[in-house]
Amino acid sequence: MTSTEPANGIVDNPRAGDQPLLAICAIGASAGGLEALQQFFDNADPNRGISYVVVQHLSPDHKSLMVELLRRHTTLRVIRAVDGMPVEPDTVYLNPPKTNLTLEGGVLRLNEQPAGHGLHLPIDVFFASLAQAQGEYAVGVVLSGTGSDGTRGARELKAEGGLVLVQDPTEAQFDGMPRSVVATGLADQVLSVADMPAVINQFFLRRGTVRAASSAEQPAGTASQVQRILGLLRDRLGTDFTGYKPNTIIRRIERRVLMHPGLGWDDYVRLIEDSRPELVQLHRDLLINVTRFFRDDEAFRLLETRVIPQLIAETPAEGELRVWIPACSTGEEPYSVVILILEALEREKLSRNVRVFATDVDQDAVEFAAAGRYGDSIAADMTPDRLSRWFVADGDGYKVSRAVRDRVIFARHNLLKDPPLTRMDFVSCRNMLIYLGTELQRRVIALLAYALRARGFLLLGSSETVGSLSSLFDVVDAKWKLYQALQPGRHTLAEALPTRPRRPLMQSFSPTTAAEQAVVATRNVPSRTATEDGLL
Repeated sequence: MTSTEPANGIVDNPRAGDQPLLAICAIGASAGGLEALQQFFDNADPNRGISYVVVQHLSPDHKSLMVELLRRHTTLRVIRAVDGMPVEPDTVYLNPPKTNLTLEGGVLRLNEQPAGHGLHLPIDVFFASLAQAQGEYAVGVVLSGTGSDGTRGARELKAEGGLVLVQDPTEAQFDGMPRSVVATGLADQVLSVADMPAVINQFFLRRGTVRAASSAEQPAGTASQVQRILGLLRDRLGTDFTGYKPNTIIRRIERRVLMHPGLGWDDYVRLIEDSRPELVQLHRDLLINVTRFFRDDEAFRLLETRVIPQLIAETPAEGELRVWIPACSTGEEPYSVVILILEALEREKLSRNVRVFATDVDQDAVEFAAAGRYGDSIAADMTPDRLSRWFVADGDGYKVSRAVRDRVIFARHNLLKDPPLTRMDFVSCRNMLIYLGTELQRRVIALLAYALRARGFLLLGSSETVGSLSSLFDVVDAKWKLYQALQPGRHTLAEALPTRPRRPLMQSFSPTTAAEQAVVATRNVPSRTATEDGLL
């Protein structure tokens, strides 16, 4: 298959009606970033139709000479961004000081940063807006800098299918920002700055949004190649992606192929046959571990005002409030839920035994979550009071306080093949169903219905529904997809698990002694009984 060169380096934008879709690369840099930026543009092809938006941490009182300095290293047009300026190909845009830069409909927007001395994260702000505007046609680059700006925005880019490149921390003058992104597993590639432009060119070329240097292009993957890749993931890492939406799977495999310039699909299949690290990286990309604390403010306000007060009221003083968060990723959501519960108990001057089970198929994500340490960018996800109350400063980041951490049991668990937990008061499974095919969606909803007690709450993502199993639930909030189970879902198990369920291998990462872990495992991990065939 050969590519068709797009007119002016743009294609139609499926995310914004008839709005043309540009090839936009956002570059975040802070301390020590000048040298890295100069090296980047020394190696960037000025005739590919790519737009570059450079976002830096700038002193409000210092006149920047960055426009003049970068013009010495590229023939691309280099200008400072102005509010309302349309993004054009072969141009470098620089953010002004004291502003947050965003992208709306192909136009740059400038807003004054909030007053005060709070944490300003202009790179995160622009990355997030780029992810929403461009989706899988966006690229984010994180260069030298202190702190963790860029990490939160990298999550948004990954969630929408964009590409994230990070400067090799050993090369960066200040490695804080690069290391923060690398630690989360969000980086598609960790590279020398000089190697980044070639990878970006190849990425946009395959997306059809830049001018080709030649008419040749690697052919797309065949069905047999895709099936071979999925077979390797299933057999070697234990995750079966065959029921996921095909387009999502193919595009994300293709993105990994693009990370190896010069390799075709056959070459890539041979690579992952021999390279476990690359297979693991592909597995991580397909799982889409993207989250943040209190993501979707309105949804969490709904939990705070409608769900948690009722759960506390219905839990006896000697009882246990049980919560399950499957697909918990790196742990931000279960910790957020625990914080809301503890705050509600404090307001009511009550005490309850709270047990939150947080599970995910990704072992690395589970271990990261269990460690409970996050970069300083989480300060943008919550109020200062909440941050100081429930987190402890730890170097250039924060650790979850023991009061929160002790309420959560993290474990590896595959929702699609392992038996579910049961007798849950509340289950939150957000933004997982959107990646599954119709059959798997129905199976997951049936499993979640089984897990809930009568009148227990279920929260899905805002683009998800219970579909054909709506008769099992009352709708509490249609916008935020909050439901209540009408009765224990025991009768749904047959269609959810058509074959005899296997005992799951759930390794707990609770901060307890070995003996206490054994008690937790005996009490809370599914095991066979005569009455429930292996389910709690």
